[in-house]
Amino acid sequence: MVEPPLTSVALDTRGLGALAIEQVARLLSGAEALAADELVVRAELRLSGSA
Repeated sequence: MVEPPLTSVALDTRGLGALAIEQVARLLSGAEALAADELVVRAELRLSGSA
């Protein structure tokens, strides 16, 4: 274990992968790419005891 515990961010990697596949599929088909504000991935801040 790391001492003191580290704060980290957990990303929704499945959601990130799904967005990536959707974006590539759009680009390959000639459709308009998703806008930056549509590229949202859930994240969770995991606070540690080190402050």
